[in-house]
Amino acid sequence: MTAMHLCVVLIGMPPTAYPRAELLVEPEALVTPRDKAIYLDTRPPTAYQAGHIPGALSVSASAWSRRFIESRDPEVWGRFLGDLGLSPDREIIVYGSNWTESARVWWILRYWEFAQVRIMNGPFSAWIAAGGKPTTDQPMPTPVKLRLTPTTRWVDKQELLESIKESSVQIVDVRTEKEYRGETGGSARSGSIPGAKHLEWTEFIDPKTQRLKPSVSIAQLLKETGIDLTRPTVTYCHAGGRSSVSAFVLELMGGQAVRNYLRGWSEWGESPDTPVALPPKK
Repeated sequence: MTAMHLCVVLIGMPPTAYPRAELLVEPEALVTPRDKAIYLDTRPPTAYQAGHIPGALSVSASAWSRRFIESRDPEVWGRFLGDLGLSPDREIIVYGSNWTESARVWWILRYWEFAQVRIMNGPFSAWIAAGGKPTTDQPMPTPVKLRLTPTTRWVDKQELLESIKESSVQIVDVRTEKEYRGETGGSARSGSIPGAKHLEWTEFIDPKTQRLKPSVSIAQLLKETGIDLTRPTVTYCHAGGRSSVSAFVLELMGGQAVRNYLRGWSEWGESPDTPVALPPKK
């Protein structure tokens, strides 16, 4: 998609539409069961046990993330996801109470080329408000055999260092303003990756409804920040949750070649060989 084409698409869309709307599903659309869809509930086990979307499986986004960072072996992940009954040719809908949890799971599945993964737009409470009827029944998944192929959605520290030298990607820091400017950090060093643009991930979310803002609002945020959706992009935060949300939103808006630096500042800020910038206050 060229920059001109993307611009035409954005201008011609209604305010609630997104260039890649198939990545998102509204809670109202899930009140009626969807045939053959697999639901993944990323809330804490106690919340899941108290009531969930019928047929949903309980998954831990933090456990998935730790497992992913420790190993990206296709055979290991094939067994793990296969035991959950997940299949690349099935529609998979991820939901929860926190965007960072849902987006982590969405991103990992997309890394493994699951093409029909969607995130529910808003928290579980939005599904209840729309008329959803929760259940406490816990399904038993039917294991499947998987042969997985990784994608290029992951980026490691060394690749990012080379990209900075070559100016080959645009980097988006989605942490808070204070983290970006080095006023707070959580690692040995504070600051940001040199050249990174800053757009805090919460700017994409309506604080009242916890749903995504309309496409025109997000497009304006990207324009003001200078983020070019046609350029290869790397998102990062501290440990991958917020950057996964932002990677999702950029893809939803038609972003090309969006990658996630999952280790983020928890690695960069602790490494003695990484450059650190301290952007001035606005």
